[in-house]
Amino acid sequence: MRKPLVWSALVIIIAAGAVLGGLACPRTDAIPQASVATRVMNPPINEPASTPTATPPTVIAGIQPEVLARYRTEAAAGDAGAQDNLAVCYEQGLGLAADPAQAAFWYRKAAEQGFAPAQYHLGECLERGLGVPRDLTQAVDLYRRAAGNGISQAKVALDRLGTPPHG
Repeated sequence: MRKPLVWSALVIIIAAGAVLGGLACPRTDAIPQASVATRVMNPPINEPASTPTATPPTVIAGIQPEVLARYRTEAAAGDAGAQDNLAVCYEQGLGLAADPAQAAFWYRKAAEQGFAPAQYHLGECLERGLGVPRDLTQAVDLYRRAAGNGISQAKVALDRLGTPPHG
């Protein structure tokens, strides 16, 4: 009568060894790399935060350095989309120190080219006085241009300010 109990105990020990030995526990280097930012911000539970993981791309505060470098190069060359993206990085401190004045500078460069998202973003800076002196007249003008170019958030901002989209 004792033999079934011994075999059951042995099966439990083998099963426990398999689980603890890694058969049922995923290895950290087998985790898909699709969400690198999530891994950087929330490392897997079974590895210390300071231990390097399985060579994911380097991410600094939510942006890869190569992407930031490309934004800088293309923004300097006059690409309005890159100027807006670089401004977002400066505004939010993505990959570099937050700098509202630099954000407003790059938003303005893109907005002057008629880039609608930058018109809206610069309008926000002017409305709130972020990196530039507060100027509701200019903010409303930029919101109107952005709304005219299809940016729905600009229409919401105009409504919030109690200003008609066409002035």
